[in-house]
Amino acid sequence: YSVTNNILHENFPPDAWPLQIPPAAWALLWLAGLFLAKMLATSATVGAGTVGGVFTPTLFLGAAAGALFGGVLHQLGAAPGVPAGAFLFGVFGYLREPKRLLQVLDAFAAVAREMPPAMLLVAGDFVSKELERSAARLLSAPHVRRLPYLPGADFWLASSAVDACINLRYPAAGETSGITIRLMGIGKPVLVTDSLECSRFPEDAVIRVAPGLGERQSLCEHVVLLTSMSDVARAIGQRGAGHIQTRHGVDLAGRLYWDLLCECCASSPPAPLLSAPSRGSSL
Repeated sequence: YSVTNNILHENFPPDAWPLQIPPAAWALLWLAGLFLAKMLATSATVGAGTVGGVFTPTLFLGAAAGALFGGVLHQLGAAPGVPAGAFLFGVFGYLREPKRLLQVLDAFAAVAREMPPAMLLVAGDFVSKELERSAARLLSAPHVRRLPYLPGADFWLASSAVDACINLRYPAAGETSGITIRLMGIGKPVLVTDSLECSRFPEDAVIRVAPGLGERQSLCEHVVLLTSMSDVARAIGQRGAGHIQTRHGVDLAGRLYWDLLCECCASSPPAPLLSAPSRGSSL
């Protein structure tokens, strides 16, 4: 399983690169050679009737074939510009000042020098032209990918592709963010502003970023932590998904809404019945 795990994380042996072959091309040749060698070895073992197993070789061949296919597409320019080994953070929604986009981009500019795998996807339309002009230089950085507003299925596709979501809001408008609920619901760790609006989330279900003077430092530290310890990110995402399933499920929301309607009907006086008009009276 170690070789399969290395393939999935693009941990190829850099010391073996021939000087005259680019590293990306050598990685593809290395994968192709492993795939063919393993396929021939598995076929010979199974065909001879010896004990070699089928399940593990199938995992190996699938990982090698998938990595080879994705690498070829990437070299041809047909794949998105996000390396397979990157840890992708996402910012979604309408881009306005309270979303702290400039602060997020500034923090990533500092983190990218220390953690090259950390990348940022910014998806959404700017509400403020001034903010758009201010963010233009930082958005053109090599570790940033830019998409416009994503409707429906495109939003869910991009949400599934990111490894974590950054959804800061300061100052907040007093409501809980729908993007936070959605991303938590599909098991993505979400970085939120440590505010009253997010106080009901369990401590281990989201990642809280301190507002104010400590915001940039807190954001940088959490980005480095999640990028370097992906198992921590997955654990936080799973706890967040469990919380959403328990507290924000459709069945629970429907039952609470029904209880509220019943309570309102029970506490309000009955509406007076309109009496029939007497003969000769005008309506």
